[in-house]
Formats: sequence, structure tokens, C-alpha cells
Amino acid sequence: MAKGEKRQGEKQHSEKAVRKVTAAESEAVRKHHLARLEGKPSVRFTVAAEDNHWVVRLDHPDERIGECLLADALGSTNRDFVRGIAAQLIYASEPGATVDLAKLNFKLAVIKEGKPRDQFETMLIAQIGEVHAAAMKLAQQLAYVGIPQFDSIERAFTH
Repeated sequence: MAKGEKRQGEKQHSEKAVRKVTAAESEAVRKHHLARLEGKPSVRFTVAAEDNHWVVRLDHPDERIGECLLADALGSTNRDFVRGIAAQLIYASEPGATVDLAKLNFKLAVIKEGKPRDQFETMLIAQIGEVHAAAMKLAQQLAYVGIPQFDSIERAFTH
């Protein structure tokens, strides 16, 4: 082999060395992976355009199973309650003519992670999620307003 030639498979000096994963990072990935493997089947919302308007549907291949998963996540077997709370979540995630799907699925995730045991816990967790969303929106506005608007937004945020 001539001077300056590199053997096949040898890394060039200009290549970046592979960063070693820390023990804390490895543990976080392990926990996340195990949680997903052991987790319950999940359901999410999706939005589809239909006849010049939007329709919110469950993102599951089997509609009936998706409805059962949603009812389970919402802590209820009452179809009227499940449809009602789902409608409230949808309308609360509607900034205009469309649904903000990210906000809607975030709110559903908040409820699912709260693991409500009944309809009343579902409603309380939903309210907590809505209050949290409103507080974060006001906090964002506080970061970008001038002095004249600051007082009114600050009062709304703290009261």
C-alpha cells in the first residue's frame, strides 16, 4: 500500500466520530420504547375534506374499534357522553374554518394520560387541558406585547 492510501473500511480523518450515547440518554430511550410496547392501543383524530367542508374522524382502520378505544380513553361507555365531549374538544380546537388537528390530538392525549375513571374525571381533565392551553397562549402573548397591552394580558393571565 502506497503512502497516503487508506485501507478499505478505514475512516477518513475528516469524518466526524460517532457520539457515544450517555447512560441517561440510553435509559430515557429504553423507557420510551418499553412504554410504547406496553401501552394500550391508541386512538387519534384526523380531519378529512368532504363536500367542501371538514369532517373529523377517528384515525383507526376499524371505525367501531376506534369508537371503543375513544370511549375507553374518555372513561365512559355512554355513547352520548363520548360524542358530546369529543364535539366539545373539536369545537375548542377550531380557530376558524378548520380544526387545528395538533391541538385536538394534544387535548385528547392530555385526557388519555390522565386515565379518567369516569365521565366526571374526563370533564375535569378536559377543563385542565383547556385552562392550560389558554394560560400558555396568554404567556406567549405576554412575551410579544408592548407596555400598553401588557397590563390587560397580565391581569387575564393571573386571574
